[in-house]
Amino acid sequence: MDDKKLMQITLGVPSPWFVKSIELSTSEERIDVYFDFIKGGVFACPICNKSCKVHDTTDSSWRHLPLFHYDSYIHVRVPRTKCEVHGTKTVVIPWSRPDTGFTSLFEVDVVALCKEMPVASVAERVKIHEESAWRILAYRGCPTIQK
Repeated sequence: MDDKKLMQITLGVPSPWFVKSIELSTSEERIDVYFDFIKGGVFACPICNKSCKVHDTTDSSWRHLPLFHYDSYIHVRVPRTKCEVHGTKTVVIPWSRPDTGFTSLFEVDVVALCKEMPVASVAERVKIHEESAWRILAYRGCPTIQK
């Protein structure tokens, strides 16, 4: 099995996405995984769910759970569709909520850690700003968490 296929299975990359490339930096202890989508693929309009052709793309990145004890990041050309009714809209990304730099799995991990340790300690451990951890907790509707 090649490294892209292994990463695709490990990350659960849904169709029409696929792992295009992987960059590993042992000196930085970092893995960067680049997703792309199948050429000619269609995506649902985020408002009416009608299948639409890709109009253009924007580059985005998300922090993901550590892979093999390395910090990991997902990079994607995010499509924007051109819906006949709603115009040009950014598609819904299945691994993240809009306007966050973290995958949903990363956020869930932060919440779980915050239930067991102070938020500042979690932020330091996962290498994010403490305010980012608090925003994740607020979005996820967490009960009172230790400061």
